[in-house]
Amino acid sequence: MVLYKCSNCRDEIYKNYLCKNCFSLLNFINEEVEEENYKIYIILKYQGLLKNLLINFKFKDSTFLSKVFGDIMAEKILSMNLISKYDFFCPIPMYEKNRLKRGYNQVELIGDYISSNTLMPCKKALKKIKATKDQVGLNKIQREKNLKGAFFAENVENKKILLIDDIFTTGSTIKEARKELIKKGALKVDALVLCS
Repeated sequence: MVLYKCSNCRDEIYKNYLCKNCFSLLNFINEEVEEENYKIYIILKYQGLLKNLLINFKFKDSTFLSKVFGDIMAEKILSMNLISKYDFFCPIPMYEKNRLKRGYNQVELIGDYISSNTLMPCKKALKKIKATKDQVGLNKIQREKNLKGAFFAENVENKKILLIDDIFTTGSTIKEARKELIKKGALKVDALVLCS
């Protein structure tokens, strides 16, 4: 009797709430991108099954998929012992009107899962205070301009923070969020993203 079923095809679970076949379709790249004074940890390649699952998660109310992505990211945090390197992690926020329209912020759902499965504190230290254009189709310069002044952070003096996000494209979102946290006193801000 199968007690747990694959989040994609309903077959027997093998790992990360996926069956053996679906799990094998994920492309783990485990990259560490070095930017100016900070790191971005990237777990997967944004393609195939993962791309479909993320689209369903973000735009088709498939909120149960937060456990798939949260499990993958929690595993990475534990295997790299990131808990010992940061005071807390902070999900990239959505503009409130957009969050209400969608009904949830997918990155916060992933964050809640990670926090309850790693005991690493999740703190929503950032707010998105500016409605920005959809980033899809914008180049790096347009993305940076679009996101300028989009975030507001609370006081995070002397804190080491790990930002988390679902997709890394040009890094403009992380760069702008990081800039605001550093401005508010953070000692160190790196990022962990599900895919690129």
